[in-house]
Amino acid sequence: KSNDQEAKSVIHKTVALFSSLYKKGYIDEERKQVLEKIEELKNRVLSKNLLSSDIEDIYPMSDIQKGMVFHSLKEWERAVYHDQMVNQIRYVDFDPRRFKKALSLMVEKHQTLRTSFNISDFGEPIQLVHSKCLIDMRHEDISGLNQSEWEEYIQEFIREDRQTPFDISKAPLWRIRTFG
Repeated sequence: KSNDQEAKSVIHKTVALFSSLYKKGYIDEERKQVLEKIEELKNRVLSKNLLSSDIEDIYPMSDIQKGMVFHSLKEWERAVYHDQMVNQIRYVDFDPRRFKKALSLMVEKHQTLRTSFNISDFGEPIQLVHSKCLIDMRHEDISGLNQSEWEEYIQEFIREDRQTPFDISKAPLWRIRTFG
């Protein structure tokens, strides 16, 4: 399909969904107005034909998202909002391929894991939901290291990772590393 056909398909599906929900009484007047504003935004964005064909949906950015992105970009060297979580779990039969498959299923189900941001091309910052995205997951074999060496290795990895900012225009806005 062309970008224009894809855009029309997204719009028609969204309008049909909102219409059916409204007719069934699930959407009150205020909510209807909000949904109409979102629909206007989608139409305006899609009419510019600047998006790739893998865009599944479009939303305005929330105020909290705008603030987080602003501070992340302004102070990238401080890694503001670059959250890192370390969990030590030992699995004798850990299979990185199966883990990545599980992540893929999660990404397929949850739009927020496939979201990127565009803050400059459409007159207001938007979030873009991609139909697919490549999962940034790597497994590193550190089994040859003793405990103090692997602890030091992981701490150094964490320091370096904090200095690798995310490109907010590309999904996913997260990455996973496993060590074994």
